[in-house]
This record gives sequence, structure tokens and C-alpha cells, in this order.
Amino acid sequence: METLIAASKILAIMSSFLVFFSNSPVKLAPPQMGIDDNQVIVSERLLYGFPEDLTKLIHSGTRVTIRFEFVLRQGNELIKTCEISHSVIYDVAKQEYTVTCSEREKNIQTRDEREMKERMSHADIIILPAQEIIPDKEYCLKVMAELLPIKIKALRGGEFLIPALWDYKKPKAECRGVLKP
Repeated sequence: METLIAASKILAIMSSFLVFFSNSPVKLAPPQMGIDDNQVIVSERLLYGFPEDLTKLIHSGTRVTIRFEFVLRQGNELIKTCEISHSVIYDVAKQEYTVTCSEREKNIQTRDEREMKERMSHADIIILPAQEIIPDKEYCLKVMAELLPIKIKALRGGEFLIPALWDYKKPKAECRGVLKP
């Protein structure tokens, strides 16, 4: 009987371990790059970036920030690098999210969790003027996303950091293409 109880406990631990690690890993969709209004525009979407633990942390009122890095190359030549960040903080009293995107002029406030996740996960950025593009040359765009360490206020005024809740992985994505101004 004790062996059966021990076996069932081990099975329960193993199944919760498998459920934890079977969640979809954080990743980036293939980036989109194009020319609009004489500017090279890049669009990126983060997938599966909000595991349950991170969402609970946001609901506690803790600020969470995602940093996106864009690197544009033509052959071996570095053309441009850009970084943007998206932050969210939840006002527990108002039950409202405030999303700040460094590439946008104003903050977005919403009570809708899906809208908050969408705003945090989607990055559109003007990377450079179209006249700087050499016609008929192939360009490579690499994008990386990173969940920044999270600061939690501790008792007695101290702070401690929670390492990233993305299993220490920085999702990356790449696209190649010929841009025509």
C-alpha cells in the first residue's frame, strides 16, 4: 500500500512537471518588413509571451517590461539597430492596465487583458527612410525579444529581482528580403 501511495505521488509530480514544460515556448513570429510612406517599416509579434505566472504577477500591480531589438544588415554590413520597450502596470484599485510603448506617443489604458497582451506583444517600428535602401539588394532583419528582470518591493524598503519567467530564453526571429524603395 505504501508503495502504491509513493508511486501515485511520483506520478502526480511528474505530470505537473510535464504540464509545466509542455506549455508553448515564448517565440517570435516571422517579422514583416516593407516600405510605406517612404519609410522602412518593421512589424513583429511575440507569441506565447504571457505564461500564467507572469499574468498573475502583472495582476499584483508589478511593472513588467519586454524589450525588442531590431538589427538590419545588408550582407555583412550593419545598416541599423533599434531597441524599443513595452511596459505594463496594472492598477489593482481601478482594475485597469496601462501599457507604455516607447515607439508610440501615448500610453494605452484598458481593462481588457487580451488587449493588454496584444499591445505588449505587437511591435511596429520605422527602422529607416526608404531612400537609404539600395534597390535590388537583399536585406536581413533579425529581431530579439527579452523579458527584463522584474523588481519586486520587499519588506523594509528593499527590492529583489525575479529572473525572467521565459525559461531564460530570448526568442529570436529573422527574415530576408529584397526591398524596393
